[in-house]
Formats: sequence, structure tokens, C-alpha cells
Amino acid sequence: MKRTDYCLAAISAVAAFAVYVLTLAPTVTAEDSGEFIAASYLTGVAHPSGFPLWCLVTKPFFWIPVGDVAYRANLSSAFWASVSVAGVFLLARRWGASWVGAWLAALALAYSQRFWYHSTVTKDYTL
Repeated sequence: MKRTDYCLAAISAVAAFAVYVLTLAPTVTAEDSGEFIAASYLTGVAHPSGFPLWCLVTKPFFWIPVGDVAYRANLSSAFWASVSVAGVFLLARRWGASWVGAWLAALALAYSQRFWYHSTVTKDYTL
């Protein structure tokens, strides 16, 4: 891989993250988000299967002095989703796609309805 591939992956991730932050849920949403927020904030484990890795990697986001605790947990989902977008770009390049094709694949994932939804609320799917 070339250095430009890593730069384009980073640009894709930053673009996705910016849009996710603009559309981020401001507080607790439906389903399991409250449980995930509480488990991560208290360094606990949510319901089975527990999602311990998600709880551990979300904990540092609570140290960011922005918004309330739920907003920070939602911010972690946006961050991990944007890392996933960069990963899709790099994976597509590794599999032989042109940089335009890899970029389109990454942005197609980033702005698909279901992935976007999970990127703006407290969910473990983006990780």
C-alpha cells in the first residue's frame, strides 16, 4: 500500500466522523443504549454476551469534557464507525480496487441508512 492510500482512508474517516457528529443523538435513545452507557460508565458488563471490549474502549470517551455521558457514548460509536470506514477503504485497496472504487465503497458503507443509524447512537455494532 502507498502512503496516499492511508491519507485517503483518513480523509474518508474524517468526512464520515464529521457527518456523524453533526447528526449524533444528543442523549439516551431506545433499545439497549441506556444499559450500554451505564455498563461502560461504571466499567461493568452489559447483558449477556456482555460486550466487554466495547465497554472498555468506550470508557475513555467519558473523559472528554463535552456534553453529557450519553452524548459521549454516542460519540464513541461515531468514532468507531469512522475507523470502520477507513478499514473498508484500506481493505478494498488491498483487494485490488482502484482508489476511486475503494473510496466509493467506504462512503457507501458510511452513508448507508443502517450503518449511519448505528453510528449516531450507543451501539456496539460499529466496533
